Amino acid sequence: MEGSAVATSGYSPGVRNIFELAAYADRYLLTFENAGYYMDPVWDTIRMNNITQHFATAFLANTFGMTRRWIPT
Repeated sequence: MEGSAVATSGYSPGVRNIFELAAYADRYLLTFENAGYYMDPVWDTIRMNNITQHFATAFLANTFGMTRRWIPT
């Protein structure tokens, strides 16, 4: 998970390149377009947290074969 406008670690080159070079495992990268860190002018922190929770829940449910009844509403 990374913002595409992060200057500290960099996105590309940086996190995106590490993701693309990773091998021998399923991998997923959640990218927040034009997002940086902390007080981001493009993305609302609450919205970013909600999106992250959604994708984390879906990933874990898929990984561990959970059915719909296990996913909180």
